[in-house]
Amino acid sequence: MPILYLVLLIAGVILAAGLTVCVAVFAGASGGGAFFGVWAVPLLLLLALAVYLMRRRSG
Repeated sequence: MPILYLVLLIAGVILAAGLTVCVAVFAGASGGGAFFGVWAVPLLLLLALAVYLMRRRSG
């Protein structure tokens, strides 16, 4: 089962990166601050998913 979680996590990272690039391009984010602001949402979602999976495995 841990291999499945790893595959899901990698897929989530790829999906988050793709969504971030799309949002950045469509929003016309040219500044570094705007780019990091766009990155924050998928990264937080990914972090929440990772914490949820870890707690579910241990609990």
